[in-house]
Amino acid sequence: MKKVKTDYCDCGIMFEYTIEEIWDVERIIKGERFLVDENVAVCTLCGHDIFNNKLENENLKRGFKKYAHAHRLLTSEEIKAIRNQYDINQKLFSKSLGFGEVTVQRYESGALPIKTFSDLIKRVKSPKEYLNIL
Repeated sequence: MKKVKTDYCDCGIMFEYTIEEIWDVERIIKGERFLVDENVAVCTLCGHDIFNNKLENENLKRGFKKYAHAHRLLTSEEIKAIRNQYDINQKLFSKSLGFGEVTVQRYESGALPIKTFSDLIKRVKSPKEYLNIL
């Protein structure tokens, strides 16, 4: 990948950094171990990893996707696709399923759904099931 950008490092001043790909980084998600491919910012001056919030969020989402797959939970993209098939906003979709107003918003932003909510959203992929629930 190796894109050069700038940020502050432990060196104390702003320096360029590259984005390096690291394979099979261990992540503990909800007490379970997952190996995740991650991107890390590395200072070109000292070689230390630099914390980068955007990269960290992307890495965390990759870990969440592995957890979701292992537990047969819907991903944020799948939830959004199901909601979009009905052409309704997040708030209305949440309320129609009996969730709190911002539940679908959190799930579509990357939060892991609980199994019962994930299973319910899977069911409403079928218009007939969604109509039954309504």
